[in-house]
Amino acid sequence: MRIAELLVHRLRQQHHSSASSALDTSSNAQLATALTNLGKRLDAVGRREEALAPTEEAVTICRALAQANPAAYLPNLATALNNLGDRLDAVGRREEAGSAWAEAVGIE
Repeated sequence: MRIAELLVHRLRQQHHSSASSALDTSSNAQLATALTNLGKRLDAVGRREEALAPTEEAVTICRALAQANPAAYLPNLATALNNLGDRLDAVGRREEAGSAWAEAVGIE
């Protein structure tokens, strides 16, 4: 778990220090993936409430990426939304989970 948290921290540092938009896109995609993985790991060890924040942040990043380049990033957004639905369901927020899953299915 600690490794995933450190990776997210490092990618955030790179994101904040990057100067070019191409690097921003690449670093954002990497950060979204790392946040998704962190959310999954937190959920797996029973830290379900804590898993929501990184998962929600991943969705936010994926939305921005998909808006800028739908062909490349809509599948990532669908996956992120599916994961968000899973995390919301795990904490009993079923209506919100259903909305996230429905949005994901609409993309796929």
